Amino acid sequence: MRSLLYATLFWGRCCLVIFFLTLVTTSCKKKEKRELELYVNPSTTTPQFQWLQAAKEIESDASIPRIIRKHWRSQTQLHSLMLAGQGDFWIGSLDSMAKCRAKGAPVKLLAVTGWRKWSLIGSQSITNWREAVSTTPVLTAPPENPAAPLLSRMLQAKGLQQPHFQCCEPKHLALQMITSKAALALTASPMTEAILSQNTKLGRLASLEDIKADFFGGDNRIPWAGIGYNENTIFKETAERFLSHLIDADKVLHVSDTIQIVALWPEEYHQTISQEKLQLSLKQDVILCIPATDIKNEIIEFFKLAELPFDDKLSIVH
Repeated sequence: MRSLLYATLFWGRCCLVIFFLTLVTTSCKKKEKRELELYVNPSTTTPQFQWLQAAKEIESDASIPRIIRKHWRSQTQLHSLMLAGQGDFWIGSLDSMAKCRAKGAPVKLLAVTGWRKWSLIGSQSITNWREAVSTTPVLTAPPENPAAPLLSRMLQAKGLQQPHFQCCEPKHLALQMITSKAALALTASPMTEAILSQNTKLGRLASLEDIKADFFGGDNRIPWAGIGYNENTIFKETAERFLSHLIDADKVLHVSDTIQIVALWPEEYHQTISQEKLQLSLKQDVILCIPATDIKNEIIEFFKLAELPFDDKLSIVH
């Protein structure tokens, strides 16, 4: 009887230990939040249209928690958000994601959605932009953008003289170009369209995407921007489900006309980017969503040319 009692006590204690271990293990597992935050800049145009198109479908998908849209206002703020792991999805530039990932941010690139963004603008009297950039300072903004080193590396690869860039804040650059106090600038859409609409003496001399294709072949596109997610707060299955909605939305957008696409633009963004400027931006850019895993080589090529940090396995890609 005594041995039976000891055996019962022993197995009882074992069951209690197993129960508490299971409880601790379960509590330590990553729990997905009931509400997710998606951060985007109100002036971001084409890179967020898949999200805008897919929003209603995502909202009705019970497998994805409710998503709340929030805004970042500067690259510095976006970097701070990603480095602090604040937010669950971020729509922004790949260079921001790469730099933050290299510093330990939990960002993973889900898809590329921004392809034609940067242009060299200047006086319409300029007939040869290659000669112009070798003799005239080129304004560019914001500081530490990836376009300036990219253009320099492309010109260097062809044995051409590299430009002398003057980095400044976006508002200063816009004022200098609109008032014709500066002759050349390397600008991103939609700033490009805003400047050109206010100074008719200026024109788009070349786009970086066309320069890249002209120099090295391939498509007239560069993976500038996309959608990333927080690997510490988002389950991989949720990220993939979110991506599937973006791909479906992209298919809808491809058969939509400009009026239908512009109608997706939130009314609260009209003060930042008007529908007229948005239409001009859409003429220059292409609406296209490609999973990051499908274009790893293209991303690596861009990171190398733009001197962005990455590892051999390109761990930033989902």
